[in-house]
Amino acid sequence: MPYFGSEETVKDLKRALSNPNVQADRLRYRNYIVRVIRSMTQGLDVSSLFMDMVKASATVDIVQKKLVYLYMVTYASRKPDLALLAINTLRKDCADPNPMVRGLALRNMCNFRMPGITEYIQQPILSGLRDKASYVRRVAVLGCAKMHSLQPNTEIDPSVVNELYALLRDPDPVVMVNCLRALEEILRDEGGVVINKPIAHHLLNRLKDLDSWAQSEVLTFLLRYRPRSDDELFDILSLLDDYLHSTHAPVMAATLRLFLLLATAHPRSPGRRPTTCPWPSAGHLWFCVS
Repeated sequence: MPYFGSEETVKDLKRALSNPNVQADRLRYRNYIVRVIRSMTQGLDVSSLFMDMVKASATVDIVQKKLVYLYMVTYASRKPDLALLAINTLRKDCADPNPMVRGLALRNMCNFRMPGITEYIQQPILSGLRDKASYVRRVAVLGCAKMHSLQPNTEIDPSVVNELYALLRDPDPVVMVNCLRALEEILRDEGGVVINKPIAHHLLNRLKDLDSWAQSEVLTFLLRYRPRSDDELFDILSLLDDYLHSTHAPVMAATLRLFLLLATAHPRSPGRRPTTCPWPSAGHLWFCVS
């Protein structure tokens, strides 16, 4: 049920947003945009302001852009004809010199829910994967997963998959973890992301660069890998040793799970005698299972 006086409120906002004097005052203009967003979150239908809000996105003010993008994503499905204009605005912002603007535009473009959106977001996403700014690459990688979720029954693009596998070696650790998440989503029907020897050792060596939650996630992915030799097994167990002492419970639990899986899945090395240990400490656990 609309609020009392809601029609007058929308008319007042529309007059203000189209007023050249208001537009000339950046702070005053942004305050009216804030009022539009506030009205929207309170349940007032402000979809009739769509064109005025699209025009308001032509600014260098990052805060104002965020507010306008939020509005456009919310009402794009109700105004599919005007949403195309919004998409063109976002595509233009994907080429902005400011990486924050590029990433923000790409992220919001991927949040649009309307028929045929994938044909508009595919090229910006592919360009974002090669962007110099790590923030834009982070957004683009997750955009690949979103693009697949919009059309789950379509054939998987091998070029996108190859690009994501290549980005596992990205210098930014967040990009690397996002690639694992995106590949897992895209290749879900094929068993998920494949962890081979080069990828496994790369992930193990990059663990120290990740935050605690990313570490636990990567350690879970490493459960899929099986070492090819005893020497490789002991090298991996040695790399994992420090994470058994982690103060972050999920990291310690994921490490212990991987530690035990690797140790019990391989026969004992020839010539090594079993060591009895009634209650081993975490740091020396691998001596007791070898």
